[in-house]
Amino acid sequence: MSFFKRLFGAAHSKEPSLGDEAFSPFLRGWEYELRSSSRSPEALFEELPERFFEHFSRAFDQPTEARLITELSAWTERFLLELQVSEQSWVGPTGNDRLAAAFEALRSMQLIAIEDAGVSIQDGWAMVGLAQRRLHRGAVFFHQQDVLDAIRGEPLLLAFGAFEERPHAPSNDAIGADVFQVLAAHGLSPSWSGDARERISLEAFPWRKRRWTNSPEVEPVPCADFSASPLDAEKLRVPEALRPENAGAFAQRVTAVRSSAGFNVPLSERFETTWKQHGGVRGQLCHLGPPHTFVRAGDQTDLGVRSAFVNLEPVEASSLRRPARSYVISKERASAIRSTPWARPGWSTGGGPGRVGLFVLSSSPLSLLVHDDSPVDWPEWCPVLEIPETFTWRYRDRASDESQFTGLETAARLAREHTTVGPADDVIERLHRTQFGAFIQGLVPDPPDLGYLQVGWAIARWLLQHGDGILMDAESGRWWTSEELLSWEAGGWPTGRRFLLERELRFSTAIEGPSCIVATQGLTKFGRPELVCLAAAQQVNTSGDFTTALIPGWLNEATERFATRLALGEQVKPGDVLTLGSMSFQVERATPGVNTPEGSPEGALLITRSVGSSS
Repeated sequence: MSFFKRLFGAAHSKEPSLGDEAFSPFLRGWEYELRSSSRSPEALFEELPERFFEHFSRAFDQPTEARLITELSAWTERFLLELQVSEQSWVGPTGNDRLAAAFEALRSMQLIAIEDAGVSIQDGWAMVGLAQRRLHRGAVFFHQQDVLDAIRGEPLLLAFGAFEERPHAPSNDAIGADVFQVLAAHGLSPSWSGDARERISLEAFPWRKRRWTNSPEVEPVPCADFSASPLDAEKLRVPEALRPENAGAFAQRVTAVRSSAGFNVPLSERFETTWKQHGGVRGQLCHLGPPHTFVRAGDQTDLGVRSAFVNLEPVEASSLRRPARSYVISKERASAIRSTPWARPGWSTGGGPGRVGLFVLSSSPLSLLVHDDSPVDWPEWCPVLEIPETFTWRYRDRASDESQFTGLETAARLAREHTTVGPADDVIERLHRTQFGAFIQGLVPDPPDLGYLQVGWAIARWLLQHGDGILMDAESGRWWTSEELLSWEAGGWPTGRRFLLERELRFSTAIEGPSCIVATQGLTKFGRPELVCLAAAQQVNTSGDFTTALIPGWLNEATERFATRLALGEQVKPGDVLTLGSMSFQVERATPGVNTPEGSPEGALLITRSVGSSS
């Protein structure tokens, strides 16, 4: 028997019309989709044929399909016109206006907030994974079936949770309290027990989501502290017959379509009825297999039923976020590699290993970084495909490793007191307060590009993203605050990606007898020797413990120019002659205590201006 006859009966002789009872379930779902206002009228008309074919694929001949779609378009136009007229009468902020304003406020609190997030709660967490970025600490959302219930006058339920990838992360309870407070401040009426197993419930309000008019401004108002309502265990109870081990008996296999945005009212109602028949309070369709976010059009997935009031366990939510996040990361990495070459333009083989050594310290717990997760939004910072295998990071805390923290603090104070390039007072104060730390190490043999450096900085920035922290670059001896690290990208990419020598090296100046000396610290990052540039000082004056002198103007410029050439890959060795304009310079091996001061770095190169070269 054809699908046409199954729909309309074997004795049916007249041409099918949209008013026939067989089309009623589809029209109810389409009506909910129009009322939900999650898409613009233009998008709805564009998707209209697809929605029809999802339900009635190959049921009619082509002329009949075309006529029915024309009828559906006219029906949709009339229905949207009625909605538009009704919307013109809305005075003051609607419940949806308040909800949208609350979600915007939650986004400013480093939370992902999504309305109408897919078909099920599993879809919602997968969509959260697609939106997740390094600064987000958690998420809140409601999905299509929550909208369906809300339009029918039920309380709107919100799923939420913290991202639990780091030690001492804000608990799910804390995220729930934040969401509750913001909702209440925006004039909504939330209720919640304070137990993260339970979703937050918003007192039912008329579903009035705007398409054609602008929302009046919603001003948040101070509200009382969070007050928990009693936990209704009956709402969370799973009927014995519908426990996970029995889910297969009630599952329905469906074929995924290109879009999962349509309201399938008959299927949702079937599962809701099943839940109530077995003693549950309020059930919703859920995915027993991969959510639609991960299922290609034409593939199949299993649907089942679960309590509408229950959040997902953090482990299950994380298992849905990670594949989606990994998909985004892979796209970002590929884009980063294609978009920006990071080759060192002067690189030639034979150099030493590029070294990265970063001490990350904070007064609050550091973010946890694991090897199978991305530390960054890769296009902004890391033009490499993967974190190099030679990179490691080890976590420390002052309670169990006091000596390392004290040693760093002592070294910082001595540098502050006895040099002009020591850390600022603010860094010293923060260092004294630090309780948690990590040491990042990387060693890349003879690196032809600079991507490994940005990997080191990106890992450090990830670790410090939530902390009042500081960082010491062990190779250059420079100190940075977490605010400075984050400010590097304030101008957007490529600000954070650009190679800047002043970030990577430290230049120190000293007077030794009749000589001025400028030395580098940090060229070991690039697999190149440190430089010591020496010139005769002028107008040397010693008074007590202080010596002053006039430093030749070209000395600093020459040191920075030659350091840049080495950092970008050039090889320089004893016996070479370097030029800067009309000046020429001799290169020889630095021997501490002989031709360079005691304490000069081992393996450094001494650069001196050749006698007779013009200025």
